[in-house]
Amino acid sequence: MITVILRTFIIYVALNVALRVLGKRQIGELEIAELVSTLLLSELATTAISDPSVPLAFSLLPIMLIMSLELLTSDVKNRSPVLKRIFEGSPGVLIRRGVLDQTALRKMRISVEELLSAFRLQGIVSIADVYYAILEQNGQLSVVLRKEKQQPTAEELALPSKETGISHAIIVDGQIKKEEMTASGRTSAWLKHALQARGVAEEEVFLLTVDDGGEITCILKEKKNNKKERKK
Repeated sequence: MITVILRTFIIYVALNVALRVLGKRQIGELEIAELVSTLLLSELATTAISDPSVPLAFSLLPIMLIMSLELLTSDVKNRSPVLKRIFEGSPGVLIRRGVLDQTALRKMRISVEELLSAFRLQGIVSIADVYYAILEQNGQLSVVLRKEKQQPTAEELALPSKETGISHAIIVDGQIKKEEMTASGRTSAWLKHALQARGVAEEEVFLLTVDDGGEITCILKEKKNNKKERKK
């Protein structure tokens, strides 16, 4: 039992290191080579954990080899456009300037029903609204609507606007996140003033965020949580 636990821990650490080195991607964003590597790593890990008779090195060495090959392949692909096309393929244009390319659909083995379903998932109700539809290397469908179907921007409407950037979580469950506060360019004095303006203490706040434009969102803890804290 101890051997199994130890082997599991070692394989777990090795896979975490390998996947962190290879980079973070969602399953739907993996390229073919990356998906193959992930499946192989999974199989190697399963074998090493489930069969104690297999030497641990027989799994660790292939894991390191696959990681090295993936890194080498990525470097070579980035240096050679030809190899990049061979390994990754190229985007496929399914709709070009509002015209459906039926040959491209057949070549990529995509039915009209699948294409329409992908449009509906993006909130597009009519294929006539699409000006460009491109099937990317990772299998995602990029869509550009016709100009008259696109939402107008603040610039087009001549409306004043300011950059909001991202929201920084300054307080989470009553705890001040100093790194986030520093990243947002705020100070302790600013936070104190923000809390006083809302008449709350930091321990009463479940979430307080501020974006780069200065917009503050403050969500208080539920009352039952506050009651529990008072009892403590």
